[in-house]
Amino acid sequence: MSFTAKVWEWDCYDEREKLEKLYRLGFALVFLSTDAAEQKQQVDDCPFCYVWYEHCIHVIEFINVMGEFTEPLLMAKLRALEQSFNGLTADEMLCHTLVIFDTPGWQQIRQQSAELLSLLEWNLLAQYYGELDTFKNCASHND
Repeated sequence: MSFTAKVWEWDCYDEREKLEKLYRLGFALVFLSTDAAEQKQQVDDCPFCYVWYEHCIHVIEFINVMGEFTEPLLMAKLRALEQSFNGLTADEMLCHTLVIFDTPGWQQIRQQSAELLSLLEWNLLAQYYGELDTFKNCASHND
């Protein structure tokens, strides 16, 4: 069963918490996969704090809550991304400086996030975000 087929099943059975976690994850991965220049434009004040509390936390929450409902390959890749968060150096976690996005640790996070978006079949799932009223408030990115 493809991942999107599983998602349609969640929708069919009105499993809104799973869908909410999925869309929060997807929107987080979109930001995390964005190139450094664009990330710098989207963030103000403390980049590390913003990224951690607005995006990384949704990856970790998905791992903790959705692990048993997700394919092993996807979970392995998500756990690798979490390890990349944990492996950031002190210089890559500095507050109040945008240069963190130019570091190797953040480049690795961007690459892993882009791969995860592909595994999630995000291009397809994102098309349905606006059609489901329940999802309207599940991310702060109502594009």
